[in-house]
Amino acid sequence: MQLGVCYYPEHWPPERWPVDAALMRNAGLSLVRIADFAWAAMEPREGEFTWDWLDKAIDVLAAEGLKIILCTPTASPPPWLCRAYPEILPVDDQGRRRHTGSRKHYCHSNETYRKHTARIVFAMASRYGKHPAVAGWQIDNEFGWAGSTHCYCESCTWAFRSWLEIKYGTIEALNNAWGTVFWSQIYGEWSEIELPNLTVGEPNPSHMLDFYRFSSDSIVSYQQLQITTLQPHISKHQFVTTNYMSQFTDLNYYDLAGPLDFVSMSSYPTGHAESRSSLYMPSSVLPAFAYDVGDPYVTAMGYTLMRCYKPQRPFWVMEQQCGNVNWSTYNTGIRPGTVRLWTWHALASGADAAIYFRWRAGLYAQEQLHSGLLHHDASPAVGLNDLEEMKAERTLMSEIASAQHDGKIALLLDYDTLWAIQLQPHHGDFTYKRLLFIYYRALQRLGLPADIVSTGADLSPYKLVITPSAYLAKDQLANSLKTFAEAGGTVLL
Repeated sequence: MQLGVCYYPEHWPPERWPVDAALMRNAGLSLVRIADFAWAAMEPREGEFTWDWLDKAIDVLAAEGLKIILCTPTASPPPWLCRAYPEILPVDDQGRRRHTGSRKHYCHSNETYRKHTARIVFAMASRYGKHPAVAGWQIDNEFGWAGSTHCYCESCTWAFRSWLEIKYGTIEALNNAWGTVFWSQIYGEWSEIELPNLTVGEPNPSHMLDFYRFSSDSIVSYQQLQITTLQPHISKHQFVTTNYMSQFTDLNYYDLAGPLDFVSMSSYPTGHAESRSSLYMPSSVLPAFAYDVGDPYVTAMGYTLMRCYKPQRPFWVMEQQCGNVNWSTYNTGIRPGTVRLWTWHALASGADAAIYFRWRAGLYAQEQLHSGLLHHDASPAVGLNDLEEMKAERTLMSEIASAQHDGKIALLLDYDTLWAIQLQPHHGDFTYKRLLFIYYRALQRLGLPADIVSTGADLSPYKLVITPSAYLAKDQLANSLKTFAEAGGTVLL
């Protein structure tokens, strides 16, 4: 198992970089992720690149034998870009154009932003694609964060119409599929179709479901733009991935995983545990665990999802919590041993690398109360001490990392059904993810490992397949389950 850290050299004086690099190596780290929010530092004005600082940062880290995970910086377009091209900014479901000042403030469908995305990715790939210290690339960062999957701008309106025309072929076929005869919504032309927001009452759920599918496809397409731009210019030894969010449901992660070399994720156990109400029913008695470890059932489900989004490939934890977070409800501190526990949990679940977030606690802006392996003053924090404890365990970690997972139970996850139930739950407390979690947690408590696979997965390796809901089952799923059962498997519907 490889261990690494997220580092922001642009936040610190250059004379500090060699000190940090040496400390990273001494802590047993071998990977450093950089540049995920550094577009403004790379290109302070359009067409004016300043690579010197990034060149030097990579060289300093490489001098200590550290390998670099280089991120494309598109998760946060710089202010000059948003000011020059305001049409790239997303529009929320209330029709409001969003502003700069945070991150993910862009529309995935906007052609102007796609052009600038290709430009910055090409510039980075041309400069670092053959650099011997660059191990691989992370595309963007946490697609869909803060509700950014769905955009309601003019670019999305036209792109959605084109997407619908490709899917249905004729406007008559769309009318039949959506049941537009209801409430006198029969369309005569594609240009009559708007995005499903700002309606007086509830919009047509079929219209909404297709918009959710379109939004997911738009991000998959946007990711592919970056991959296609990268690949001709990077070494065949450099991987390409992106980091997922643990329990995120706005985006079809199976589709997003397709062209990636492997899947990676952000894992923040205490933060996810404080938001676990989304997985437990309101009437549930929540299991009691130590205040600083999170909920191991919630954490484990996230790991299982990541392992199964890209079958037969190990996943990475691209952001591993190493102290308190700053974005949850209580943001509890952690005790010695907790980071070691989380690292072993990820390893036992199929992770091949853990990249701790972050190296040093930031001095300013939105994440200044988020911990790192170093405190704000650069003194060692609890996570760094845990890394020292783990040095003696690295050989055993490597042995376990090579072991194959061999589950005999599959839970089926279908995003179309998840979104359809989300749009019309019929009961205020019912969600697809809650239903899935009921089965998953029960199997965990019985000591029965399970995979969470797509409805198109090969079911032959399993003995039991559980389908929590087949609300939008297609012929393909019915035939797959029938074949599985006829071969001796057990299906639970």
